[in-house]
Amino acid sequence: MVLGLLPRGEKPNPLWQKNAKVNQFLKVFLLKVANVQLLHTDGGFMRSDGALSWHDMFDFLNLTGGGYAKICKPLHELIMQLLEETLEEKQTTIA
Repeated sequence: MVLGLLPRGEKPNPLWQKNAKVNQFLKVFLLKVANVQLLHTDGGFMRSDGALSWHDMFDFLNLTGGGYAKICKPLHELIMQLLEETLEEKQTTIA
């Protein structure tokens, strides 16, 4: 599992674009790698005005507890999905 890069800075800037390009590269590159998934981590951090909230990134780079919670929810869901798929594969093999 590979986590995508988050935006940096309070408002859109060249670093946002750079991180978005890296995430796009990872999306394409990781399609060629077996058993690897890219987890998009940028959802839910933007305010309605397009800026990041200091509630999620206190310095607009490092996550707060609330910011980690926003990342951990989809991460947890993906891990549970992968574990369930693995369990189903084992049960199919045994049967």
